[in-house]
Amino acid sequence: MAEVFEDPQVRARGMLTHVPHPSGVDMPQLASPMRFADAPLQTQSAPPLLGQHSDAILAELGYAASDIADLRAQGAI
Repeated sequence: MAEVFEDPQVRARGMLTHVPHPSGVDMPQLASPMRFADAPLQTQSAPPLLGQHSDAILAELGYAASDIADLRAQGAI
């Protein structure tokens, strides 16, 4: 990965960006290579932590909060 961020083309195109991560460290990421004059690129967010969205995903799939709590108590999530 270090080689990617040191690549002259990556640097010349300004493709290296940093985003804040929940761990407290700014994470390097590659910006999209696609550039549009009237649509500036935006970095949405850093990658999630392991299990960070488990509750929301399970709720969206129809699991009740009590079922999610049971899964967590069993060590399944």
